[in-house]
Amino acid sequence: MTPEKWRKAQDLFLAMMASSDQKAVLATESDPEIITEAQRLYNHHRIFEALVHLREAE
Repeated sequence: MTPEKWRKAQDLFLAMMASSDQKAVLATESDPEIITEAQRLYNHHRIFEALVHLREAE
């Protein structure tokens, strides 16, 4: 992934975090590589949030 695509994937990920409609945010991008990376970042973040929540509940 080029540095430019990585920046776009990060920006898309941040937009997903700020939105209640992640699918709509993803629909703004046409490059499948950027979409896939943004989804990966978002999914990893959600898993991390869940793990933190579980640990705090202990």
